[in-house]
Amino acid sequence: MNTYQKNLTTGKIEMYFAKADYLALSVEKKKEIKSNFLWSNYNSCWVSRSKNNTHWAEEVAKSLNLTFQGETGEKLSFATQVEREQERAAERAERMEARAEKAHQEGQAAYNRAHEIGRMIPFGQPILVGHHSEGRHRRDLEKIDNAMRKSCEGSKKAEYYENRAGVAEYTANGAKFKNVNYLLNRIAECKVELRAIERGLAGNDLYSRETGEKLPDGTQISEERKNKLETKKAEETEKLDFFNVKLQEIGGGQMTAERLKDARPLYVKAKGEWWPLKSINRDTVTVLNSIGIAEWTRKFKFDVLKGLEAGQVTKVYDRDGKEVVPTIRYK
Repeated sequence: MNTYQKNLTTGKIEMYFAKADYLALSVEKKKEIKSNFLWSNYNSCWVSRSKNNTHWAEEVAKSLNLTFQGETGEKLSFATQVEREQERAAERAERMEARAEKAHQEGQAAYNRAHEIGRMIPFGQPILVGHHSEGRHRRDLEKIDNAMRKSCEGSKKAEYYENRAGVAEYTANGAKFKNVNYLLNRIAECKVELRAIERGLAGNDLYSRETGEKLPDGTQISEERKNKLETKKAEETEKLDFFNVKLQEIGGGQMTAERLKDARPLYVKAKGEWWPLKSINRDTVTVLNSIGIAEWTRKFKFDVLKGLEAGQVTKVYDRDGKEVVPTIRYK
């Protein structure tokens, strides 16, 4: 029973052990489990919060002396993972919309009850203390108060579920994959990760466990580490290809560093303005005259650029009216 496994379909670690064993753990160990895992009633097990990057979750499982049962499930491509995420989001959106409608109906019904009771009481009618109607009048006011509270609660609950339905629908429609900036950020992250993996494969990021000092570049890495890095490299490359395809589908990604250097521009147009160019980087350009101060710089991703100017037609001035000249130099 005291086992753990890696689910390839979800990319998460699953821990199985008896409730009595959990209750017998120290408070610190329980906190450690809860910081790395969530309890799943559906699977009756602890499921790691992290996905794919499960190093710390595995360390927790090992510290509990759980037996590793191997891997289970089928590893999905990144595109398939996205597709399933959108399918689940669509189902979730339907559930949230149904709950919102139910909450709205309950709130409206409570309001109608309060209105119906209040309709029977003359407007401005005070409680007639000592009169035979006093008890009924007080009970009616209490019913009205309770019904109006339920009406307000229903409205708030309906709004909450409507918001959740909106978020789920956003995911189901793949709206983020139609956002150029989102895709460019994900592409940049993949490239950073791939460069880090290449350094790891070359043995250029190793540190001594005893002293904590960095080992010489080119230090031989273990076969286990090599296999993990190769797997991670394949995953990141797959993600990078996916994001590039999505970028091309929405008409982005045409601009490259090579194209810019071939055009040899002195000015670039972004955010509706022309900017003097300082340098061309791997994924961005650095421009001058940020917020009207000549020496201040800012960066723009390639796909934000809407125009290039290689001549002297364009003039840019700082807040003092002085011309800001591009400083880029081409070989």
